[in-house]
Amino acid sequence: MVVRPPVALTAVMLLASAGCLTTTISGVGSASSGTAGTTGGAGTTTTGTGTGASLIGFGPCTSDNQCASGVCGIDGTGHCCRAVCTSFTPPCGATDCDGETGACIFPDGGISCGSPACAGDVLSNPSFCDGAGDCAPNVTGCAPYACESAACLTSCETGAQCAGGSFCDALNAACCSGLAAGGTIEVDSDRGYDRHACCGIGANQPCQTITQAMKLIDSAQAPDVTIEATVFFDGGLWDKDGTETYPIVLGWGAELSAAGVIFDDDGFAAEVFDIESYSPSDTVGYASITGTPALPVAIDLSATTIQVEGGSHLYLANADLNSGGGVYLQPLASLTLGRDRSGLIEGTVAIGVKDPLVGSPGGGGFGILCFSDDAGNGCTIDDAALDGGSSVIIQNQYRSDISASDGASISLTSAPIVGEAPNAPGFQQCPSKNDTSGNSGGFAAITLLGKATMTFQNGTVQCIQRGGFGLESSPIGSPTLTIQNSLIQNTSAAIGMRGGSLTVASSTIRFNEEGVESDSDAGVDLSGGPFGGVNTIACNSWQEIGQSPGGFSVGSYGVHAINASNVAWDTPDPNVFVYSADTGYGCTVADCVALGDAGFVLDAVSFDSSPGIITTGNTLSPLKCE
Repeated sequence: MVVRPPVALTAVMLLASAGCLTTTISGVGSASSGTAGTTGGAGTTTTGTGTGASLIGFGPCTSDNQCASGVCGIDGTGHCCRAVCTSFTPPCGATDCDGETGACIFPDGGISCGSPACAGDVLSNPSFCDGAGDCAPNVTGCAPYACESAACLTSCETGAQCAGGSFCDALNAACCSGLAAGGTIEVDSDRGYDRHACCGIGANQPCQTITQAMKLIDSAQAPDVTIEATVFFDGGLWDKDGTETYPIVLGWGAELSAAGVIFDDDGFAAEVFDIESYSPSDTVGYASITGTPALPVAIDLSATTIQVEGGSHLYLANADLNSGGGVYLQPLASLTLGRDRSGLIEGTVAIGVKDPLVGSPGGGGFGILCFSDDAGNGCTIDDAALDGGSSVIIQNQYRSDISASDGASISLTSAPIVGEAPNAPGFQQCPSKNDTSGNSGGFAAITLLGKATMTFQNGTVQCIQRGGFGLESSPIGSPTLTIQNSLIQNTSAAIGMRGGSLTVASSTIRFNEEGVESDSDAGVDLSGGPFGGVNTIACNSWQEIGQSPGGFSVGSYGVHAINASNVAWDTPDPNVFVYSADTGYGCTVADCVALGDAGFVLDAVSFDSSPGIITTGNTLSPLKCE
C-alpha cells in the first residue's frame, strides 16, 4: 500500500458548481483581491494563482495539489480520490479513482493473481483478485505429506516427503503421524495387517508383525515406544502364519509388552530377539521385554532365545525363556533381570523352568552366556530389588546356567535361584540333576572364567550334577566371587576354585559331595570377611553321589591357606586332616570324630602339602546329616 501525504489546507469550504464539488481556500487577503480562477467544463475546476483559487472534489486531475483530498489517482494523475487507496500492487491494486464518487477503482474479481507454490507443507493454489484490492488467498494444507514442485504429494519413499511431525511408512508409501516418544503401537499376529497404512497407531488397524512396528518406530525416530503385542486380543502362539521376520530386532528403547504371548519360530532362526541399535539414527541403546506376573511372555527356540549386542542393554521381566541358549550377551552388552527400564513393571525371569508349548521342564545348553573379546571386555548383569520374589530362576541347563568370562561384572542380589529344589533337606533328595548333566568340559552351574567379578546374594544353588560355582583364571586375570546370605546344596562340589578369590558370608553349604575345594592362586575367605556373620559348612560327604569314600566340607590344594575361621562345622573341633598319597588321611586334631555310617567326617582337608586351613573360632552346626 502506498501512503500519500494529504495536502494541508488553511480553510476548506465545499461549493457546488456546475455539478461538481469544489473547495475554496481563503488566502491572506480577501477573495476579490486575487486573480480569479477559470471555470472549466462540468465536473472540473481549474485552480488559479491567487488567494481565491478552488480545489477539485472529484474529477480529472493532473497533480495531487489540485484535489481537495490531496490525492490525484494512484500516482498524481487520473481523478481525485476520496482518500489514499489501500492497495496499489498489481494486478489487484487500484488503477484510479471514480470521477463522480472518488472511490478507488480496483480490477474486477476473477483476474489471476498468483501461481501455485509451496511454503513448507502448505500449497498456495492459483489465486484471483477479490475486487477490493487484494489477491484472495487459496491455500491447501498438505499434511501429513509435504508440498513439492507446487503440488501436495500423495505418497512417500522417505521421511523428507512428509510434513513436519510425520514420517514415512515405506512399506505402504504413506506418511503417518501420531507416533512420538513414549507412545504406543499395537500389534496383533491374528487380526493385524502390515499393509494397512500407518498400522498400529491411534485408531488404525494393528500391525501384524513386530518387525513392521519397529520399522515405523525407526521412521518416526520415536524412543521409548511401547509395543503392545497380542494374539487376537489375548495371549497365545505368535506368528502362526509365518509372516514375522526373525530375528526380531528391538531398539530405540522400545518395550515389547506381550502378556501370555508365546514366541516360537520352530528353530529356523539363530535367535528370536536381537537387541541392538535398529539403525544409524538409533543411539538410545536399550529395549525391554515384559509380560505380567500372571501371564509372562514366553520365548521358546532350539537355538538362542535372545541375543544382546555390544553397547545395548536388555531389561527383562515376567518372562519364561526355554531354548538351547537363553540370553547371549556379546562383549559390552548389558542385562537387567526382573524389571523393565522404567521400573514400573517387575517380575521373575524363568529360564529353562517350563516349556510353554508342552508344559514340561524346558532348558538347553546355557541359561545366560556372557562373551568376552580379546581386549578383555565382557558383559554386565544386574537385577531388580524385588520385594520377596526372585529376580531370576534358571534350571535344566546341561552345560552351565550362567557362564561369564574376562571383563564380566555380575550382581545378582534379589533371591536368584539356580537348579531345582530338593524334595526335602538331605542327601540324594533331588528330583533330578539336569543342570550341568551333559557337561564334560568341567563347567559348573555358575562358571567364571578369567577376570570376571560376581556378587551372589540371598540366592540358592541346588541339585547340580557337577559344580555349583566354578572359578578359573585366564591369561588376562582371575575371577572374584562374593557370596552372601545364600544356600548351596546337593551338588558334586559347591564351590570349585581353579584360580581367583572367594569371600563367603552368612551362608550355608550343605549336602554336597564337596563343599569348598580350592587350588586358587588368590585368597579364599570363609570367615565372613568384611561382611561378618557365621557360615555353616556341614553335611558334605560322598553320600550325595553314593560312592564311598570321599567328600569333604573344605579342601585346600592351593598356595595360600584358606581362612575358614568362624565356621559352623559337623564336629566341634573340627575334624582336620592332611592327605598324602603315601599315608592317606591323617587326623591333625586330638580326636577326630566319626559319625555313624558316614565314617569319619572330613570337615577340613589339606592336600599335597598345601599351606593348610585356618579353623579358629569354630562352632558346631545344628544340621543333622543322617
